[in-house]
Amino acid sequence: MAVAVAAILLAAFALGLPFARVQAQPIYPLVPVYASFLLLNNLATATQLLAHYSISRSRALLALACGYLFTSFLMVPYALTFPGVFTATGLLSSGPQTAGMISLFWHCGFPLMAIAYALLKDREPARPPAASPQGAIARSIVIVVLIVCALTFIASTRDTVLPDAVQKILSGNALYHAVWAPFIFALNALALVALWRRRRSLLDLWLLLVSWSLLLASILMNVIDPGFNVGWYVARSFEVSSSLFLLLVLLAESTFIYANFVVAIGAERRMREEQLATLDAVVGSIAHEIRQPLASITANGSAGLRWLSRTPPDIEEVRAVLKRVVSDGHRAADAIGSIRAMLRKGGAEQTALDINDLVRGAVTLLHGDLVTLQITVQYDLTAQLPPVRANRSQINQVLLNLVKNAADAMNPISDRPRRMRIRTALHDGDGVLVSIEDNGIGIDPQTIDRLFDAFYTTKTGGTGLGLAICRSIIVSHGGRLTAAPAVPHGSVFNIVLPIDGVPMKA
Repeated sequence: MAVAVAAILLAAFALGLPFARVQAQPIYPLVPVYASFLLLNNLATATQLLAHYSISRSRALLALACGYLFTSFLMVPYALTFPGVFTATGLLSSGPQTAGMISLFWHCGFPLMAIAYALLKDREPARPPAASPQGAIARSIVIVVLIVCALTFIASTRDTVLPDAVQKILSGNALYHAVWAPFIFALNALALVALWRRRRSLLDLWLLLVSWSLLLASILMNVIDPGFNVGWYVARSFEVSSSLFLLLVLLAESTFIYANFVVAIGAERRMREEQLATLDAVVGSIAHEIRQPLASITANGSAGLRWLSRTPPDIEEVRAVLKRVVSDGHRAADAIGSIRAMLRKGGAEQTALDINDLVRGAVTLLHGDLVTLQITVQYDLTAQLPPVRANRSQINQVLLNLVKNAADAMNPISDRPRRMRIRTALHDGDGVLVSIEDNGIGIDPQTIDRLFDAFYTTKTGGTGLGLAICRSIIVSHGGRLTAAPAVPHGSVFNIVLPIDGVPMKA
C-alpha cells in the first residue's frame, strides 16, 4: 500500500511539474483551511506518538512527536500573518514576507526532527528512564511552544528591524532559489536517506512516505516563484496528504491493538470461567473420593476410644482399629493422588517463551494500578536470554500475582518513593532468573518459612492461596520460587525456570 501511494504521489508530481509556473487564481480562504487541516492532523499525530512514548519511553518517538507539534503550532502564526487572509498585510504586526519565512521555518523543522528520530532509534538506552514520562512530555511541549513563539517574533519583526536594502536582498527570488529552496530540498533528501537506512517497523515505512511527499513538495518549491501558481497548490496538496499518512496508520494500528486486546480479555474471561468449572469438578471429585475413607476413619477412631475406655483396655482391638485407620488414610491419599495424576495427564501446553516479553506484558497489564499507586518500575532485563519452556498463561499468572503483591506491599509507605525493580539474568548456566524487588513494608523473618503455605496470609481479607499456587506452578515447570528480605527495605521474590531443553540441577 505504501509503494502504491508513493507511486500515485510521483505520478501527480510528474503531471503537475510542467504547469508549476502557471499563475492561478488566488484563493485566500484556502489558506486558513490548509493551515487548520495541518494543525489538527499534525496535532493528532503528535498525540498518538506521545501516547506511544509514555509506554515505550523511546527518545526517538519523543523527537518525532516534537516535530509534529512544531509543524502543528506554526500553522497558527502562518495563517494569521498570511497577506490577504485576515488583513491586507496580515496580523501580528507582520510584513509581506512574514508568512513566507514562517513557512520556511516549518519546512526546515520537520525534516530535522525526522533525522533526529532516525539517529536516536539506534541509541536507545538498555534500561528505560526512571523519570515519569509525563514530565518529559510537558517539558517538550513547553520547549516547542517557546521555539514557535521565538521564530514567530523573529519573522514578524524582521521587516521593522532590518534595513530596507537587507530586506530587499532577503526577500528576493534569487536568494530563495539559490539558498532556501535547495537547503530545504537537501534536508528532506537527507531525512529520506536516514529513514530508509534505518527502517525496521510499520511506523518507519509510513514515515518514509511522509518524507517522500515533502521531498516532492520541496522540488516544486525550488522551480516556482513564491505566490499563487499551480506548483504552489500542488505542493500544498502534498503537504496536506503527508499529514494524513502517519495519523491514519497510527489510528488503524491502535484500533487493531484494541480489538485484539478486547478479544484477549474475552478469551481470558472464558478461560477463567472454565478453570472455575474445572475447579468445582475437582473439588466435587475429591469430596466424593475421600468421604468414605474419612467416615471410616471417624468411625474407627470412635471405636478405638471405646476399646480404650474399657477396664482393662482391649489392646488387641485398639491395634486392629488403628490398622484400619492407617489403611483408610492411605486410601484417601491414593484417591487424591489419582485425581492429581488425572489433572496432570498431558499437562498444560508448554512452548518456548521469551521471559523478558512475559515480564513486560505483565507490567503493562498492571500499568494503571502502578500509576495510581505512584510506583516507578525499574527494568534490568538481560538481553537475548535463552528461551524457557513453559505455559504462557500460568507463568503470566505468577508474574501478575507477584507484581500485584509487590505493589500492595508498597501502598502503606509514604516516607520514600515507591520503586519496583524487575531483573532478569542467566542463572547457573541452566536456568533463567526473574527477580521482583520492592521497597515496601517487607517480610517478617519469623514468618518467611510459612509464606508459601496454603491458607497462610499477611493481608487483611487474603485467602492465603496466591503464593502457594504460584510456587506450585513454578515447581510443576521444574523451577524454584523463593522469597527474601530486601536491603534496606522491602522484599524480593526470585523465580528460576529451566532453559528450554536443559535439565536444571537440583
